Amino acid sequence: MFNSINNNQNSGLTTLEEVIEEYNQSFDRCNMITKIELRAWLTHSKSRHANGNKPFTYSNYSDKMTDSDYLEQIKLGVFDCVGIGDKEVIIDYLEMIIKQKVRGL
Repeated sequence: MFNSINNNQNSGLTTLEEVIEEYNQSFDRCNMITKIELRAWLTHSKSRHANGNKPFTYSNYSDKMTDSDYLEQIKLGVFDCVGIGDKEVIIDYLEMIIKQKVRGL
């Protein structure tokens, strides 16, 4: 899982083909949070590729993102929630996680 981390860890960059392969191999086996991270990473990678830039590795991308970032992306419709769950349920879940972290739980 997440081979692109190992193959490109020095550069922090990967190829869109590796992103898609990692996504396809990993998505169905992950929990909700990881699915959200993977979907956001795939969407961001496709955008970078379309603009002529190499995508970040999963590790490089997800290390810089927060639950609030993912929540904002979902609310703005940056990526869809198909295969993850109901959009409103995901929003509620992320808001709960964020509140728990603020309270130190």
